[in-house]
Amino acid sequence: MQGQLTDEEKAAYSALMRVVFAVPRVVTGDIADAGGIGLSDHLVLQNLSDAPGRRMRMTDLAAACGVSGSGISRILNRLSRAGLTTRVLSERDAREAVAALTPTGAARLEQVQAAHVASIRRHIFDRLGGLDLAAFTYGLQRVAESMLSASRSQTAADRR
Repeated sequence: MQGQLTDEEKAAYSALMRVVFAVPRVVTGDIADAGGIGLSDHLVLQNLSDAPGRRMRMTDLAAACGVSGSGISRILNRLSRAGLTTRVLSERDAREAVAALTPTGAARLEQVQAAHVASIRRHIFDRLGGLDLAAFTYGLQRVAESMLSASRSQTAADRR
């Protein structure tokens, strides 16, 4: 049916939406006690930690985190005020600023890492026993890429 979702599709979408709204609230609650940062902060710090030289272009960091340019700026401003990140000039192009993880940011990430892993394992992976995790991941990546691509296209069209 083109115009309606099947009962199975409705159930899947409903479950996905519940997870989308629950994960940030629950995981932030778990990691905030360990290090005073939220899930979006953790995602930014983790991406910077994994990047070469612990630095990333702002647009690449925003894409990796699935947020807008203004969204990544707000997160980085908050993290910068806390001394966890900084902005430095790009070594490739001195006209461009890149986000960099500070030693304090790396220490904070290390401080919350065990709580983050425990939370994700307890709330997500322990509940997915028997599920083909590779297929699940592939499906979620396809959905995310499709939505983020559409969002980037719309943003580009809006700028014209």
